[in-house]
Amino acid sequence: MSDFFDQVYYHNTVREYLIAMAIIVGGTIVVLALKKAIIQRLQSWAAKTPGTWDDFIIESFSRFVFPILMWTIVYWGVHTLELSDQTERAIRIATSIILTYYFLRLVSSVVTTLLKSGVRKREHGEEKIKQLGGLLMVINIIIWFLGLVFLLSNWGIEVTPIIAGLGIGGIAVALAAQNILGDLFGYFVI
Repeated sequence: MSDFFDQVYYHNTVREYLIAMAIIVGGTIVVLALKKAIIQRLQSWAAKTPGTWDDFIIESFSRFVFPILMWTIVYWGVHTLELSDQTERAIRIATSIILTYYFLRLVSSVVTTLLKSGVRKREHGEEKIKQLGGLLMVINIIIWFLGLVFLLSNWGIEVTPIIAGLGIGGIAVALAAQNILGDLFGYFVI
């Protein structure tokens, strides 16, 4: 039986593959159990408080932190194996994409919540929240664009020409939409 565990496939023994799988499966089970226990306790605590920020923090923790923990466990389990350079690079790229994605979703969610809570405090706040759709879309596009530029920059891709080209295109769009933007800013001033 030990001969089976000592067989080598792609520079790793069967035993090493099983250890990597055990780390991934065991870590996933632990994270899911912790998620269930922690989130239930935090939700019962948040239900007793009058504000909504604690609910938002708990929801964000569940939606963004635990998936990153799950990926960390997979990353750790895979890195116990001896991998080729191409596989290492693919894992690094996947990791940067996943981390950037969840970070940008968190930033977008925080900005949206801050804007909505600020507008809600004003007179006729619930009606004005419905009107925020266009502004939130523009803000989300900016957040995701900056995240994409950051990601490409981390991969070693020269982003200066992209930013310069979009800057010139942005000026053209701004000049074309000058009246619309003026009305939008006037709306927020009022």
